[in-house]
Amino acid sequence: MTYAEFSAAVRLAVWPDSEAENLVVSHKNYVLDALIDLQTKVVCLQQGHLDYLCASSSFYHCGASVFEAPRGFIQSLSTMTPGDRCCVEIPYIPVSKNDMDCMLDAQKPFSFCSTTELHPYDTYLVDGVYVPFPDPPLECFDYVGAGDTSLDKASRAVEGFFTIDRGQIWVNPRIQSDELVVLKWDGVKRSFADTDTVDETIWTREV
Repeated sequence: MTYAEFSAAVRLAVWPDSEAENLVVSHKNYVLDALIDLQTKVVCLQQGHLDYLCASSSFYHCGASVFEAPRGFIQSLSTMTPGDRCCVEIPYIPVSKNDMDCMLDAQKPFSFCSTTELHPYDTYLVDGVYVPFPDPPLECFDYVGAGDTSLDKASRAVEGFFTIDRGQIWVNPRIQSDELVVLKWDGVKRSFADTDTVDETIWTREV
């Protein structure tokens, strides 16, 4: 069951005669709050989260793709492309931040830090509306726009490395515009995409 299906099913059960349109957002937040609360009390619900991160949810920094890390324990990180159907995942090896820095330093003749935003108007398009980018977290970090192929390598990497530092996941080599990072982790999941899966046993009576 996807998170969108779960949220809709719960709200339909609570408000079978339909929700007041002006309260839908609040009701969705109630569902999210309840899931977070359940996870803090039921340890097994904190295990086995699976996130798919695309290039446009990352920053680019001197050869590496940098993502916001979830608040939990990272079990593994790999990459795939949507056409792989999970059959051609490339596992990435965890390394220390010092090792990651050494790798990126060794690549400096072939990459550079740009202080120019990738989008000339400092905005990105969401549902037909141009939204301004927030300030980058650190100097020399660039946003990666959806579908932007300007940072793509000649081919997809066949091996790679990742590290976690100050709430960020660093991935080297950087991922391609059509790649997904597959992140498996344990912890309290505090945000859900509509397509994320939800354990149906917390909803059904067949337990």
